[in-house]
Amino acid sequence: STTGARETEPNDTILTADTITSGQSIKGQSSSYSDIDYYKVVMSSAGTLSLSWTGDSDSYDHDVAFVDASGNVLAEKELYSSGTLVNEVASAGSYYVRVEDSFDDDDYAFTVTSSSTTGARETEPNNTIATADTITSGQSIKGQSSSYSDIDYYKVVMSSAGTLSLSWTGDNAVSYTHL
Repeated sequence: STTGARETEPNDTILTADTITSGQSIKGQSSSYSDIDYYKVVMSSAGTLSLSWTGDSDSYDHDVAFVDASGNVLAEKELYSSGTLVNEVASAGSYYVRVEDSFDDDDYAFTVTSSSTTGARETEPNNTIATADTITSGQSIKGQSSSYSDIDYYKVVMSSAGTLSLSWTGDNAVSYTHL
């Protein structure tokens, strides 16, 4: 658990993660490049986790991820002095924020908020046809490729033969996407 609004060490594994509350700001520090910090967030139902990040460096990043209880990455981003990370989870349970891989040994801070909003984002894992997110015709959905090896599947059920159209919007001109 946390002492006030600061991480407690050791919190370098899922088993020793600091428990945080939705809307509570927490401060931490990466003492070295190999330092990993875990924070536990408990969701009482399916919903959305949103992380708002404040670091103090434009030069050094932190790899910040939402992971499940098995350590599987659900969403991940390199965050510098500020940024956000959002992930939708399909069920109640314990989820974790993992902060790692930074040469910045100054303090960082973040706030995680949870909501019961579902259906607007992909849910992980959706990396096989069997675990594909089902979307309906006309529905807009957001997703994230958290790594080069992240594959996302979506399923549309059609009641009859017809034409299926896809409208795609990406946010990175340097990425390659295979549809």
